[in-house]
Amino acid sequence: MSDAEIEEESEESMEGAFPINLSSETQASLDCIIGWDISSFEPLKFIQMELVKENLETKGENSDFHPFTEDLKEATVSEVLLVYEPNTTLGTNFILCTLQESIEEFI
Repeated sequence: MSDAEIEEESEESMEGAFPINLSSETQASLDCIIGWDISSFEPLKFIQMELVKENLETKGENSDFHPFTEDLKEATVSEVLLVYEPNTTLGTNFILCTLQESIEEFI
């Protein structure tokens, strides 16, 4: 997929839903390990916002959530939704939903 196609797909994304790649370390800390806690059969996992913010505070710029810091600060939900995406074309393994509207699109 070309950069232009990726950019076009990103622009078409719904508000409050972001492709994210979670490292195995982050997956373990959130009890969201692919193949164990989450799979294509059970692709949804709610994560307490407190855990996400704690990850951001302790890891800073090294946090997998760092690119979405502003969106997470503005989020009014108590839990974010992680949607496992095994066949993504963006090279990520999850979609992070930070708004109620985006969460409702997946549940």
